[in-house]
Amino acid sequence: MKYRVIYTLAVFVFLTACGGGSGPRTSSPSAAVDGNIDLDVQNNATDVISNISNNTSDQQSIDIPESSDRDESVSTTTNTKPDAVDTKDETDTEVDPVDGENVTTESTDNNELVVSIDTTAVDTDTIDTSETIDTNPVDETIDSLRDLNPVVETIESIPVINPVNEVLESFPGTLENEDRTRPSAGSFSSSSKELKSNGADLFSNTGPQTVDAFRVVSWPGLRYGNFLVSNNPFNASLASYPEWNQQISLHLTPQDQNGTDRYSVMFDWDWGAEADTFGSIFSIKSYPEVIYGTKSAFERSGTFAETGLPVELYDAPSFDIDYSYEYEADRSQSTSSGGTDSEFNVAITSSFHSSCDIQRTGDKSTDNLVFEATVWLKTGNRKPSVDAPHEFITTSDGKQFDVYTKVAENSNFIAFVARNEQLTGNIQYSELMQYASDNANQYGIYQLQSTDCMANILIGTEIWHGAGMFSLKEYQINRHY
Repeated sequence: MKYRVIYTLAVFVFLTACGGGSGPRTSSPSAAVDGNIDLDVQNNATDVISNISNNTSDQQSIDIPESSDRDESVSTTTNTKPDAVDTKDETDTEVDPVDGENVTTESTDNNELVVSIDTTAVDTDTIDTSETIDTNPVDETIDSLRDLNPVVETIESIPVINPVNEVLESFPGTLENEDRTRPSAGSFSSSSKELKSNGADLFSNTGPQTVDAFRVVSWPGLRYGNFLVSNNPFNASLASYPEWNQQISLHLTPQDQNGTDRYSVMFDWDWGAEADTFGSIFSIKSYPEVIYGTKSAFERSGTFAETGLPVELYDAPSFDIDYSYEYEADRSQSTSSGGTDSEFNVAITSSFHSSCDIQRTGDKSTDNLVFEATVWLKTGNRKPSVDAPHEFITTSDGKQFDVYTKVAENSNFIAFVARNEQLTGNIQYSELMQYASDNANQYGIYQLQSTDCMANILIGTEIWHGAGMFSLKEYQINRHY
């Protein structure tokens, strides 16, 4: 085993002669200012080091550096594994009189003293290994750090939260191989009674769940009855107001006449003023929504048995919708806002796909969305299209709707806008969907096929700008076979 001694002993004696040590240092009256060493002390240190040098090698010389500035310090380094060095031919060898080891000292070009110890001469039989203690400082340090490692302890104390797995666990059944046998007859209504887990322990089942510039994620949503509530800030990148925010929440309503508790839905938002946009002022920024059926692979409110969706049109039941809502339009907190400065609608929308294996990816090569129909219950300055309505129609219950398309922009779209807003009422929804199919050629829009699939019924507020609140107090979807 080789050990390189870089005059550590010499430095130690030198510092000791200068008054170093563990205790406080007292300055000599003759000591010079600015850190210079007393000359008598320096000369004594020089004599000591000179004697050490003469004992090791006549040819070895030691340069004692002059006192440095106050900002510099002396450091010592011990190498447990010596680096390779070039040595001179001068080699002195002696035998250790105590344990018989061959000790070799070598002088180097770098004024270093290299000591070589030949351990082959040691009589291992004389070593009492029973008293040997493993004091490897590296191992001891690692063991102590492992015992007190805050990172490991923290990781072990954090529950595993896998968003994908939790969503799948809370998912009400997959579309693949699902039994979608149509009931032979009867009427069924959606439920708003039961509060369900959203599948994420870190989020309250009733909310609120907030999205803003720091978290633009709709997951996990809120679940109740046969519905899934989602923030859906799909165009948030257009918002230039840095403090924009939106939240969804569920609220337990008083018992109805049957003594049953129900949940209502509330949206709150502030998307800034009309001018707070990176795009067109006519671009919708968000559509907080209540989903019934299947919107995408990870957005499904219930199974086919629970919702009757998704379903091919040739096998679809007749849908009508009971609703009651209220809202407030408020001025944005944005400094650029003026007046009430709020624009949003209330819309019920359905998407139709070429297959009931719903693929809503946004990628034209995989997305199988073929048509979208919407019914606006409330409107303002914004309309579904810049084009004037084609005509108005009247459903069997006497309600009138203006019919809008935007063929030049999107021929897979139709909108029905209520001429008279009703905060509480009923919509003969299937009548409007059938009208879209029967008059596709007249309007130049996509012709729905009997094998196309109705995936969902959504209700929400399309928001352009401003602040506001929307409360869906009652909501029930009825299907009849």
